Amino acid sequence: MSDTSDSEPSTELVALGDPPPIYTPGDPNKSGKVKWFVLGGGLVLIVAVIAAIVATASRGPSIADSYVSSDSTAAMFIQWQQNGDHMTGTVQVDSVNGSAPSESLGTTNGNISGLISGSQINISVNGSSTEGTISGSDITIDTANSDGTVSAGTMSPGSLVDFNKAVSTLNASISSANQTAAQQEATQAERSAINQATNNVTADLSQLSQDQTTLNSEVQALPGLVKQAQTDTAATTSSATTAESLGSSDYCATADTTSGDADGVEGDVDSVQGGVDTVTSAISTVRKDVQAVQADAASLQNAQSSLPSYQNNPPSNSSIQQAISAGNNAVSSAISQTNGYIDQANATQASAAQAASAADQAGNCGGYPSPTALQHIS
Repeated sequence: MSDTSDSEPSTELVALGDPPPIYTPGDPNKSGKVKWFVLGGGLVLIVAVIAAIVATASRGPSIADSYVSSDSTAAMFIQWQQNGDHMTGTVQVDSVNGSAPSESLGTTNGNISGLISGSQINISVNGSSTEGTISGSDITIDTANSDGTVSAGTMSPGSLVDFNKAVSTLNASISSANQTAAQQEATQAERSAINQATNNVTADLSQLSQDQTTLNSEVQALPGLVKQAQTDTAATTSSATTAESLGSSDYCATADTTSGDADGVEGDVDSVQGGVDTVTSAISTVRKDVQAVQADAASLQNAQSSLPSYQNNPPSNSSIQQAISAGNNAVSSAISQTNGYIDQANATQASAAQAASAADQAGNCGGYPSPTALQHIS
């Protein structure tokens, strides 16, 4: 019998016994048992071969290398790297600026970092922080609104290609919005032009009607002025007749009265001239009114041609033409009537001057100057 105390440790595996059975699919022994062994040197090792069970360690959330988020007003692209529970990288945001038809796309770049804590992530962009929640590979970020409320936006894993597609969509939306707004503004401008032209023509027609009434009133004032001159001329003729019937001693004194009466007629004719001047001014006003109606009616037609579908009940062309004709007729009538009254006033003044001159000459009392006739208007 040999001494084994100095021999080398045996590497032979010796079965010590059976533990409680663990059934393992594929066990070549088909016993479902795990053998307990002693390794030479006194170390104990449990060896278990379990094909159907995979030991899994606790893993953190799945964070992608890049994220894309977009809506109708902005697109965001994040690229970052993970180091433990820290994320660092860059962010680009392309957003719609201004309002249509002057919308444009602006770009903002910055540094971004994240600190992961379980399913939560604290994200900081250029020093401003916000909280987010990790759900699968998506990140939902809470964003503070200007009214104090909080909105949640979701970022999903995406590439630069995805971001560029989102930016292209924004650019297309901006172009469409600008074009639509520009067309709306153009249409509104055309409508405003038609409305303004309509208002101008309507106001012109009203003013023309009022000024025609004024013109007619001024013309109708002339007969009374001429009548006064005729009345005073009759007095002049009567005075001259009286002078001729007196003796030579009183003749010149009476002739002076006749001359005074003739001077009164000249004053009356001056009043007629004042009335004529007023009529002339009124005629000028009506002529300008007619020109305004014609010009604004042309502007109205031009404005309407740019937007034929728009109807705002403007004055009809026939009513405009009737008003223009009425204005021109009022002017022609006023000129004709006024010149007739001028002729009457001139004849009356000439008759009074003739009577005064005859009285002076008959008594060798001097002479009476010839009056200045009123001129026709046109």
